[in-house]
Amino acid sequence: MCVTENRKRSLADEMDGGATLNKDFLTISELKEVISETALTDVDRTITIMRYVESKNVQEIASEIGYDERTVRRKLCIIGPKLCETLLRIVYS
Repeated sequence: MCVTENRKRSLADEMDGGATLNKDFLTISELKEVISETALTDVDRTITIMRYVESKNVQEIASEIGYDERTVRRKLCIIGPKLCETLLRIVYS
């Protein structure tokens, strides 16, 4: 696991106001770790990587994977809490 104990404490302090996934909040390697440890389908994992690692917008993601924009938005709404739950589990383990 790439998240060290010091970084876990730092993340716990940063998350004091509530968990969020934000490029300024996590390093790319930490974000990839959270994504890899989250139970996601292959499509959901692809959407997650495109959104949070590659910083693509909903339109770009929908176009590239051949999904409707509403479907991508809905999936991101479902994926977000799963990622936050995994992040909390990593930080507080």
